[in-house]
Amino acid sequence: MQNFNNSIYNIFNMNYVQQQAQQYHNQQVYNVMDASNKLKDFLDSCEKVAPEYQQELMRCCCAILIQKSNEKNRHY
Repeated sequence: MQNFNNSIYNIFNMNYVQQQAQQYHNQQVYNVMDASNKLKDFLDSCEKVAPEYQQELMRCCCAILIQKSNEKNRHY
């Protein structure tokens, strides 16, 4: 008896492929919305920083951007 639930068969199963594509799309839409909401929260929090602390805020943000850039470069 042939087992049609194995992953080899699923490569050719269009329903499975479409389901996986839909799940991926839904996850990416969620990720976009999550990131945009977090950006809004970040910008709202920046508005609360007093003018005399704005330069320190900019330094901290730049340090984080450099750190993330270095992390990305290590993966390539």
